[in-house]
Amino acid sequence: MPNTLGLIGGEGVTFSRYYVSDPLCCPSRATLLTGAYAHNHGVLGNGPLGGGYAALDKRENLAVWLQDAGYRTIHIGKFLNYYGEPPFSDPREVPPGWSRWETLAGEDSTHYFYGYRLNVDGTLTERFGDLGYSRKDPAGCPQDPPEPDGCKYQTDELTRRAVDQIAESAPGGPFFLSLDYVAPHGDYPLPDGPEPATRHDGSWATVPLPRPPGFNERDVSDKPRWIRRAPRIGAYLLGRTQTEWQNEIESLRAVDDGVARIVEALRAGGELDNTYVFFTSDNGFFSGEHRIHRAKYLPYEPSVRVPLLVRGPGLSPAARSAELAANVDLAPTILDIAGAAPVPSVDGRSLMPFARNPELRSRRPILLEGFTRAVEAATAREGRAHASISAPIRDYQGIRVGPYKYVRYAGGAKELYDLRDDPHELHSRQSDPRYRDVKRFLARRLRRLRLCGGEGCRSGLQARIPQPLRRRGVRR
Repeated sequence: MPNTLGLIGGEGVTFSRYYVSDPLCCPSRATLLTGAYAHNHGVLGNGPLGGGYAALDKRENLAVWLQDAGYRTIHIGKFLNYYGEPPFSDPREVPPGWSRWETLAGEDSTHYFYGYRLNVDGTLTERFGDLGYSRKDPAGCPQDPPEPDGCKYQTDELTRRAVDQIAESAPGGPFFLSLDYVAPHGDYPLPDGPEPATRHDGSWATVPLPRPPGFNERDVSDKPRWIRRAPRIGAYLLGRTQTEWQNEIESLRAVDDGVARIVEALRAGGELDNTYVFFTSDNGFFSGEHRIHRAKYLPYEPSVRVPLLVRGPGLSPAARSAELAANVDLAPTILDIAGAAPVPSVDGRSLMPFARNPELRSRRPILLEGFTRAVEAATAREGRAHASISAPIRDYQGIRVGPYKYVRYAGGAKELYDLRDDPHELHSRQSDPRYRDVKRFLARRLRRLRLCGGEGCRSGLQARIPQPLRRRGVRR
């Protein structure tokens, strides 16, 4: 994604240790809106029971707070799961806090790249294209759209609407634009993965699937039982994983085109030098790591660690911060930039001190949590949709601090990783006697953090993290 890396990362700060606390679409997006961990905002899953749009408090979130501070607030694209899906949500509803609302309505619209429809300020559009994908965009899209059909590929349509809203908003009063692409989420039609734009289809066909050290892991004796019992991925699933990954990358090329168009629209409106631009994602994804060929919502690095790039006034170009950051921090960061009144209930903190001074560090831990199994049990009884990806479903709570990640699963399994020496999580230190003091320290801190709220989540460690015995000079 050269435009994204160059126009945002190259002109600003990349947070290289940025995490999503609950790596599932709806809980993570709710955290971005509220600055709260899932155990506090209550959106625990994607489905309508225990999660989804209906579980979000519409009166307490970033849009309302920014509108109260005098901002024009704009949402374009995907919102929360089951938004606009009867009987769980009215597809014409516009939640409070949004000045302009151009949002994908219904589950079909958030899972298809053609055939979707939008709620535009309370009015539903006709479908853009055919759900069956029998007609794709012709040549020339999106820069030279043919008439009368025009271009209908979802990513390009969302970009076009964002560019129009920037032109309408700038120059003028302050505005906040949340543009949420669906890509690289997959869709339902075969082949596996998302539908790329016509101009990018096949452009990544000769690039092999990355195979990091944890890919299709041979020795999983240190992993929980449900990983140990999983067979290694065979040729058929490896082929599907390759196809899915290829389509994900190809679908992101249209997102990258969109980044360039948005930056240019800000420049044309005279607002680029006065605007902060953030780029991030709601969760990561497995592509064969630890024998998991299709999954998210587990606390391993491919799922919980995602990009965060930000450019804006006062930020040095091409800077990198290694400060531990999380999606709970985005809402308080944006409120800080806007000069809005602080919200004591948020669990995160502003990242602006670390963006302005990338060498600055703290010892604030991050909570990792997942409630997928509990929510799945409820949705399965009702015959409803589930967490969206077939994978081992486990509830867990964990802590990420310093070089360590410590996780406790429902049922008793535990994992401890020293990411300084083991970034691919190949060797759990849970049973390693050299990490006894580290494990005890992290377990105590997790007990305090797992139900934290507000300042209790934001505070840093008072005591130093112990080192494993081998770092004290003890003989092996």
